[in-house]
Amino acid sequence: MDRARMKRSWPWILTAIVIAAGVLASVLAPKLETLGQIGDFFSGFAGTLAFIWLVAAYLMQGQELRLQRQELAMQRQAMEQQRNEWKKIGKYAALEQVARILDQYDIWLSRGSVQGLSSVNDLVKRYMNGMKLWKTITESNDSNAVFEAHNKWMPIDGACEEFLNRFVSAVEMYESATETKVLPAAGSSIERIYFSPDALLAIPIIRHYSGTAKMLATQLFITEPGRDLLRLKGFEATEKLFPGIINAKAFAEVRVRVAAREAAKAKDKAK
Repeated sequence: MDRARMKRSWPWILTAIVIAAGVLASVLAPKLETLGQIGDFFSGFAGTLAFIWLVAAYLMQGQELRLQRQELAMQRQAMEQQRNEWKKIGKYAALEQVARILDQYDIWLSRGSVQGLSSVNDLVKRYMNGMKLWKTITESNDSNAVFEAHNKWMPIDGACEEFLNRFVSAVEMYESATETKVLPAAGSSIERIYFSPDALLAIPIIRHYSGTAKMLATQLFITEPGRDLLRLKGFEATEKLFPGIINAKAFAEVRVRVAAREAAKAKDKAK
């Protein structure tokens, strides 16, 4: 059995082993005379199976996210190669290629790469609907519930940020080809689109994406404090269930940002 197949099959193998062990134990162990003993036996048995599949679900989802990031990284690498080629073939030929940066991502979404998204046009609505998960993530005391809700939210948030990063790259290429300036020079992709002038909406080549980019950047900019809190709560729940699995540096950075915002909020209230 090759390594890839082994990675996919291990939950089933462990499940079979646990079931076999349970059957063997029920045959060889002393007779269970009370309902309480029977209940304890099956409770422990079921708990072991549940834990195996909880770990399996987390690892499989992590693998899917890694594959998605790898695919997007390859697309970004290809995009950089295109950028270099466009410098060689001239301004007007380059302009014809700018929209392809976003078209490629739209096609990627249409393949069902992110659940619930089939087009760039779905991003704003999906983001708004995904906010229903926030209450569970930020208020629940059940680590399993927080973990599951956070894992549903992460692909939505990531898809939105990826689109905005690509949109900024497309605009930068347009600026280079036309020798114009549209976006503010500094800040994250979200900030640069949010603070951009109305001229952004008039870029002809990517005009059909501009409205979505502007609305999405506005949503993400306004909700940025909440998004950091979601990351923190998700990290905390994951760390509680699977100690050591979260990157310590990323965990500390999110914790510092949330603490700074809470301190600033407390200071404003005290005035």
